[in-house]
Amino acid sequence: MEESRFPVLLREPLKNPWFRLARVGIALVLLTLYGTVGYAVIEHYQLLDAVFMTIITISTVGYGEIHPLTPRGEIFTITLILLGVIGFLYTLGVIVDILSGGDLEQYRRYRKMHQALHAMRDHIIVCGYGRIGRNVVREIHAAKQQCVVIERDPHRIDEKELEGDPVIIGDAASDEVLRDAGLEHARALVSCVDSDERNVYVVLTARTMNPRLYIVARSSYAESYQKLLHAGANRVLSPYVMSGRRMAIAATQPLVGSSMQLDDLSPGDQRYIEEIVIPGGWSEGISVAELQARGGTILMVRSHTAGEKVAPPPEMKAVTADHIVAAGTPDQLHDIAHHLWKPPGQAGSTVESTEILD
Repeated sequence: MEESRFPVLLREPLKNPWFRLARVGIALVLLTLYGTVGYAVIEHYQLLDAVFMTIITISTVGYGEIHPLTPRGEIFTITLILLGVIGFLYTLGVIVDILSGGDLEQYRRYRKMHQALHAMRDHIIVCGYGRIGRNVVREIHAAKQQCVVIERDPHRIDEKELEGDPVIIGDAASDEVLRDAGLEHARALVSCVDSDERNVYVVLTARTMNPRLYIVARSSYAESYQKLLHAGANRVLSPYVMSGRRMAIAATQPLVGSSMQLDDLSPGDQRYIEEIVIPGGWSEGISVAELQARGGTILMVRSHTAGEKVAPPPEMKAVTADHIVAAGTPDQLHDIAHHLWKPPGQAGSTVESTEILD
């Protein structure tokens, strides 16, 4: 497994494997106490002599007795030696197991993932890693965005597909799990777990914890649509309705079906539709012609003063806080967004939100 990959985060926190030696240390203290008390009682040694005799016995140094031992003292020394040898072999076994069993590497990667989660900002949380979730994660990677995956079934996780994304095994409707995923600092959450009921709970919990979060939810049944919206979802999508509508259009209107197919399954020439919010610094506006010069096509401008304009003319301008809907390849859309990051007279800005439309 590559160095950059993160492990699956179990709900039970991993402990430092070196803590296993704490039991060895406690056993060593008890063994030393056993030997010290034994020599003091049986051989009437002074405290320092008893401790010294115990240490050289359990360490098998073999300096010899401080004073000649009585038969009872010899029997006691035999038990102390046996316990010391057993303790040494156990300690050696623990150390070998820690070094060769992969516990140290697993713990190091576990800590690294926690640090990455703590440092994440403006990421996307994907709840559910089934067929829909896998495609969501793949598209997030194509958009060069960070994401955290929450999945209840560890057998669904394939680290090779995740490209190092942190994964949390647990219930996405749990406050603790969402908090571990960095919900307070996330930009969006996609709930695509395997049932509409669980999706409602996930959306409701996420909306309660972060009122500003943008939430996209999957709906398998039409009656769940309004429930998910009432629970707090910003958008509700049904993969079955979307795919059925597109297949019907492809069959009944082949030319229209071809023109709508922006999401070809092949990874080569993919085209997307994205909604971009014009960031700060564009109070004078930017024309549609200037945006289209970066590549792609501006399909619509949603102005807070002039309303929505489909197929806007080239001279139309969009100002700060307006929305534009653009179509193009990922590189073309990235060029448009990158151009908006650097408005006239400013070193840079940020795109407030980008929404991939169906």
